[in-house]
Amino acid sequence: MQDQKQNSEQNNQKPFLSSLTAKIILALVIFLGSVIIIISGMKFIIQYYKIQNDNQTVKPVDKIIEHYNNTKITKIELTNDWKICNQNSDCVETQLRCCGCESGGIQTGINKKYLKYWNDVLEKKCKNIGCISLFNCKNGEAICENSKCEFQKKIENCGKEGELVNPENLKGKTSYPDICCSGLKGLGSYGINNNGECEVLTGTPFLTCMPCGNGICEEINNFKENKCNCPEDCGDKIDTSDWQTYRNEEFGFEMKFPSDWRFRSHAKTIGKTVDRKVLSRSLFFGPFVSQKNLFENSQVTISVDIIFGKGKDIKKEMDKQKLLGIPDRDALIVEYDTFVNNIKSTQLKISYPLPGSSNNLKIFTYTTYKDNLYIIDLSLISIADENVKQEIIDIYNQILSTFKFIEN
Repeated sequence: MQDQKQNSEQNNQKPFLSSLTAKIILALVIFLGSVIIIISGMKFIIQYYKIQNDNQTVKPVDKIIEHYNNTKITKIELTNDWKICNQNSDCVETQLRCCGCESGGIQTGINKKYLKYWNDVLEKKCKNIGCISLFNCKNGEAICENSKCEFQKKIENCGKEGELVNPENLKGKTSYPDICCSGLKGLGSYGINNNGECEVLTGTPFLTCMPCGNGICEEINNFKENKCNCPEDCGDKIDTSDWQTYRNEEFGFEMKFPSDWRFRSHAKTIGKTVDRKVLSRSLFFGPFVSQKNLFENSQVTISVDIIFGKGKDIKKEMDKQKLLGIPDRDALIVEYDTFVNNIKSTQLKISYPLPGSSNNLKIFTYTTYKDNLYIIDLSLISIADENVKQEIIDIYNQILSTFKFIEN
């Protein structure tokens, strides 16, 4: 009887144990399945980001240097592996190829931790390469852009259409920009008097940025272009497409002149100081061949005189030159302001007689740049035809509009 009771209790425990075991197994299966799913998901995510960031995978330094050692000099260029970055502070400026920006090269960015290795490559591979004499450096900084170090050029503060900019003598001294934005020119405020001559209007000393040279004589923000400040668009049209360009880096300027004109030059000493000579350079342009005029008995020349006066009182020298330019005979003299290459300048117009002729005219334009005095002089001798005279004056003004100072 007792044995039957024990067997009955054991039989009642078996379904309970079977149920517990099943639950444990099910829980284990669910747990293991969850782990497998999580691991698979993590592998997918890792693989996804690996694909997305392949460009962030950096080759070992020794492998890159080995590559450079086997590369021709002409093919040397900063690898993208050394440009990878996370933030701007990772980046510093360097050169893209063998030649730096001071020698015609291009600026770029590099991760600063690889700069030493890149400089070693440049020193080893590029020390004997020839670079051009061209300063190509821009203001800017290295930044991290799209996970790569790049060079970003600084956006210059420039004057837009109709806005004011500083003239040469006020650059950096006012709140106005020093330059006009690309495609614009800084024009002075000119008026035209009753004689049809150009006069600088009194008032603001600043220049106005205008699209002079676009073929349209226009008005923007109450500023008018006219034949005096923008002869390219508003003056009598002179075809300059075949004009010659004279460029002199030693004397720091360039200008255009008609294709059928000729050029000659000479140097002379005009005075002395205690410790050195004061030199002048005279450059002559005009419609002449071997100094024989093409205008029969007339004479037409345009000259550019450069007075090298570093350390001198240029204003005093200019006043002295004015006196030298006035003939010692009855003359009608008009003085007014003008602009050359956006620099406020002075112009003298002198009409005077000569024995046997009363149709003579000289125009002197005086401008200073880097402590040197430039005198652009038009000389018309024995030209009676007023139309011809005006035509030559128009050519002179057109030449003045092309006169530019250059860095030497």
